[in-house]
Amino acid sequence: MHILESPFLAEIEAAPKSLLHITIHLIGLTLDVMCVFFRILSFLIHRAYIHVFLTVSKFNKMNKTLFALALFIFASFGLQAQIYIGASVGNSFVNKNLEDVNGDDFTVDENAFAYKVYAGYSTKFLGIEGGYRDLGEAKRDVDLGKLRTKITGFDVAARGKVNLGPVFAFAKAGAFFAKYENEIGTYSYSENSTNFLWGLGAGLQLNRLGIRLEYEGLGKESNSLSMLTAGLSFNLSRTEEEME
Repeated sequence: MHILESPFLAEIEAAPKSLLHITIHLIGLTLDVMCVFFRILSFLIHRAYIHVFLTVSKFNKMNKTLFALALFIFASFGLQAQIYIGASVGNSFVNKNLEDVNGDDFTVDENAFAYKVYAGYSTKFLGIEGGYRDLGEAKRDVDLGKLRTKITGFDVAARGKVNLGPVFAFAKAGAFFAKYENEIGTYSYSENSTNFLWGLGAGLQLNRLGIRLEYEGLGKESNSLSMLTAGLSFNLSRTEEEME
């Protein structure tokens, strides 16, 4: 009896209870820290949402759409994303209304040599592409002299792609930020506009080298613009085959 009632055995019996109390205390403290962390995270997300909303609210309708597409695409990017550059040449189809100083309307409906350079960032199915293009100089003679319009500008578009072996097809939609340099006889003026851009194309991917043919619509209403081009692209990132 004397041994069972010793202080040493009493401490041993009390130790598991003390350890249990400490463990429960640590779990409670951890939960409190996690609660504070998630409150801070929620606050930061809320502030970021307000900042993004205020920024987007300053854009026009087309830019809002592009902004949403860009967020969606970048959120979809993975480790297999490819960065590429390219150039294409072909023909532009221009139907452009011009207005002289007296308010009289004239139309230039001609074809011209066109080219573009571009870069893109793409996953297997989704991507974003942008570049600079020159639709050339469309002109014709009238009684007042020469009608001329030269169209250049930058563009950005979301792109969807499907692959069937080395063959691929794609479609894209975005915006073309056009600059027009117009002449009617001796009178000249320039103008700018943001046009809806859409395109369809197909091509052949040979390791890092791509060959593609595409048609793009770039104009709106009375200013009808389009391009038919063929070109080459080059992947700056390693392909899936090279990574394996």
